[in-house]
Amino acid sequence: MKKKLRAGLIVAAICLMASPIYAQSQAQLTGNIEHVNEGTKWYSRDDAPGLKITIKDAYKRAGKTEKIILKLEDALWTDRNGTSAEIYDTKNIDSYKIALMSKGEDSLQLYVDIPADLQEGDEVSFTVALVVEAKGKTMSVILTPGDDTELIETQKILIGAQSEKKVTWDIDEIPTIVKEGIIAPITFTEIRPNVIDGEVEITLKLQNSNLAFGEFNYISKKEHSSDTDYELSTDDYITYGGGFSGLSERMLLKTINNDDQTIVVRVKSGLTSDIGKITLKNIPIINKSSNFKEEDVLLTLEGDAVVDAKKDIIVAYIREKTLEQQKADEQAALEAEEAREEQEKLEEEKQRGIQFTVGKSYYTVDGEKFEMNAETFIQRPGYIMVPLKYVALAIGVPEEEILYNNGMIYFKYNDRTIELRVNSTTATVNRNQVEIDTAVVLKDGRSYAPIGEVAKILGLSKEWDKIEKTAKFTVKP
Repeated sequence: MKKKLRAGLIVAAICLMASPIYAQSQAQLTGNIEHVNEGTKWYSRDDAPGLKITIKDAYKRAGKTEKIILKLEDALWTDRNGTSAEIYDTKNIDSYKIALMSKGEDSLQLYVDIPADLQEGDEVSFTVALVVEAKGKTMSVILTPGDDTELIETQKILIGAQSEKKVTWDIDEIPTIVKEGIIAPITFTEIRPNVIDGEVEITLKLQNSNLAFGEFNYISKKEHSSDTDYELSTDDYITYGGGFSGLSERMLLKTINNDDQTIVVRVKSGLTSDIGKITLKNIPIINKSSNFKEEDVLLTLEGDAVVDAKKDIIVAYIREKTLEQQKADEQAALEAEEAREEQEKLEEEKQRGIQFTVGKSYYTVDGEKFEMNAETFIQRPGYIMVPLKYVALAIGVPEEEILYNNGMIYFKYNDRTIELRVNSTTATVNRNQVEIDTAVVLKDGRSYAPIGEVAKILGLSKEWDKIEKTAKFTVKP
């Protein structure tokens, strides 16, 4: 009967590149490529490895075109434009229906015209000659779908490596974990078929002191003086295929001094012509510290001499929030900033123009305050009276050009000559008489006129904010 285990400490990070279980396309390297050196080069289909591409359920796209991009990593096409990447070994498609177009010396795009006469269940397959030259320690090809393509799955295929190791590993997208979750799946792949002799042992060890492996289903438990061994079912945590004949029926979780933790997996060899591949999956991780901190989950990978061992691999990110929460917070912050900027624009717009407020002994020009020894007031039955001197100053008339003579105020503004007289309902603009609704008044030694009439004789626009009790002048557009 299976029991639950919450184990000690370890952290790891790796992301696996494995085809989905129900992949609609599959890519597989043909030819037994294992060890390459920088500069290893193939010149023709006869000696080059091939990439066999199988498009599942191709009948669903009958009569349409599937686009496939082949991107080389640490390699270049030998002829620099991929034109010698010949198509051969076709099934349910003629080679002339597959067009090759160079996208650079390391990329090639295939236009696959799916035959229109395919029947339900039919698939299409063909092989592309990888006429390439090695430019790094490892050499891979990545298959990705082009625009408007439906049946192609992204895959990364190892062509070869300088390392003498026989088994390599790969990961896909690294997950973000909040407190606890599952690390990225890890895939181990033979560089060529039937490379393992007997068994390969792979050990994974967590490095983060704040983290631990989480709950496992375990089959048995053996306690020793300083450590505890748990047997886990491989069916729960590993998938395998290709040239691997199988796995040990058990995988081992070791806890040493209730602190150090390792996972040990043994892989059995096979006698097939297919490349072996296993995927370590569903490995739980938890944050066991009360002092939470964001960190990368670090895993050390060790194994027999044939395994490409790695240290401090990132297999997950421990964060306080999920990516969705982070994106939501970022979006909220962006919206708040946009709202703040919009409010600032509104406030700036609100401050524009010349403003006189009832009961205040200052006026503002585009938000800048200017003191005056007068106050705007309301005169019955509701006229907003503004001091003429400060209106003139606000529109840019120099003080020395504002003239007074026996109850008359006189100044020039743009192309207008303005004359107003205390107790008179007649203003003079460019020697033309203009009637105003109410007379200019003298209060505390200052001449005042109603806001509407001042705007009219100066050719300004005017607004009245009854809530703020503020008169606003702006130049007419």
